[in-house]
Amino acid sequence: MQVRAQFAAEQSDTGEFRRQEDQFRDWVSTDGSTAYPAEAGRYHLYVSLACPWASRTVIVRQLQGLENAVGLTVVDPVRDERGWAFRDGSGYSRDSVNGFDFLAQAYRATDPSFEGRATVPVLWDKKTQRIVNNSEDDICRMFDGAFRAFATRDAQLFPHEIAHEQAELSQFIHDKVNNGVYRAGFATRQSLYRPTPMRSPLWTRAGNCALSTRAALDALRGVRCASPPGRGAPLRACTRAYARGVVRLA
Repeated sequence: MQVRAQFAAEQSDTGEFRRQEDQFRDWVSTDGSTAYPAEAGRYHLYVSLACPWASRTVIVRQLQGLENAVGLTVVDPVRDERGWAFRDGSGYSRDSVNGFDFLAQAYRATDPSFEGRATVPVLWDKKTQRIVNNSEDDICRMFDGAFRAFATRDAQLFPHEIAHEQAELSQFIHDKVNNGVYRAGFATRQSLYRPTPMRSPLWTRAGNCALSTRAALDALRGVRCASPPGRGAPLRACTRAYARGVVRLA
């Protein structure tokens, strides 16, 4: 059985969802190496709380205490064929920065030839009137790096000493867990819903994922494991034992 694609341009001939690449990947810097210097009050974040990717940037913004340095506007969580919209409601509002009715207007203002899907989050530069970046991972890293001078808290979210391990684990979680939900939900053929559970990369690599997670959490907390983690240590147990105190706020 085949059903209509949620996003036709991102659907393969075999019915698999293939997410579009993030279009805007410019960077806010502190050393003058980019066209976007770090300045308090210059940049604005557009998000939807219905989007887990965008919600990550909201969390990092708050953990770092950047509420007064980077503005925030939340779109209507209900999206139609026109995309994310700015409306007044409980937990979301109209666009007070540009007066846009739809987020797609921000994309077209930045690149009039843009024909893809307007996604959240968006980091907007109020000075140049364009999108700086629409990649949630990039934005989180900028909040943790270039914007640190304006932070009122000191949450070390990307420690240099575990950068490689963190990147590897994050890539696995992105491909097999986070984006895996969308690949299943937006698939248009029934056969794509039926992977063999115990042969799934999520299951076969669960032990490695748990091991990496425990090591990463230990490094973030600045402590050592009480005992060497065994091969295939349960991820749930690691998370339960170490989740509290992963991020320390100054």
